[in-house]
Amino acid sequence: MVMLALGVLMLTQTFKIRGGGFEPSGPRFMPFVVASLWTVLALIYLGQQVSRLVRRADNLPAERFTHMLGAAALVVLLVIYAYLLDPLGYVIATSLFFLGASRAMGSRQWFRDLIVAVALSLLVYLTFTRALGVHLPEGVLGL
Repeated sequence: MVMLALGVLMLTQTFKIRGGGFEPSGPRFMPFVVASLWTVLALIYLGQQVSRLVRRADNLPAERFTHMLGAAALVVLLVIYAYLLDPLGYVIATSLFFLGASRAMGSRQWFRDLIVAVALSLLVYLTFTRALGVHLPEGVLGL
């Protein structure tokens, strides 16, 4: 339900963006596409959950919130990531976020996680900045 509400909120905010219509080169196009897809996927997810509840209404297990600590850790990591992105730069901040997220989700293989985090961060950074011409924060590395 929250995902659906966020999708509707994003759609309404898309129409408040100043600029031309919804041409692919305009400022509203990508936000509209993302918000529309978000809303459609939220509707599909909500429908699946309701149908699951209807089918199993008689023997619903009393589940505990077993993964709430990991989810809360990811939310905290995202907030920290948002604050560190500009001063540290994309590569360092994203690598640290990947490491923290993998730890929060239960991984205990630091070396593998470090290699994957740095490789993915560099790959995304170089792809966006060099190949696509999209500016990402350089930070202390000055790539």
